[in-house]
Amino acid sequence: MREVVERRQQLAVRQVPGGAEDHQRRRVNRQSLKPLDERVLIAGLVLDSSAPGEAVAWALGGAVAGTTYTALFLALAALTRHAVVIGLLFVLLWEGLLGGLLSGIRWLAIGAWGQEIAASVSDAVTAPGTGLLYAVLAATILTVGSLWFAGDRLRSFTLRGDE
Repeated sequence: MREVVERRQQLAVRQVPGGAEDHQRRRVNRQSLKPLDERVLIAGLVLDSSAPGEAVAWALGGAVAGTTYTALFLALAALTRHAVVIGLLFVLLWEGLLGGLLSGIRWLAIGAWGQEIAASVSDAVTAPGTGLLYAVLAATILTVGSLWFAGDRLRSFTLRGDE
């Protein structure tokens, strides 16, 4: 494999040898993933079956916030080797600690955007006050921008061998 990397040859997918565990994981890898919002909806219905509108609202808000978080963390992974640490610090410090102490943080908090979208679907969800249009635009801009950035970085990515 090292010779291939040093000569910068491209291999077809069938030429790359599979790992020992590939045959064991085939059942998992060959199936499509269940959407996360479906699980959130079911969990919401289990917790409070008397308010299905609230469960749908939280599922929609969770899907939007989850997509935005995923795009942001993908961009962080393309930017640095420590994306997990930076992502955890973002969620714990920015969204959790500072978001609970300072009310202005909600304008830059992905969780608040998802909660605003959920509040627009159901009156049972408390709106953080950012406005629906702002929440949708901010989530869309951050998602598209993060995906563009990660794609741009990965397009210029070169694989290097051990030196």
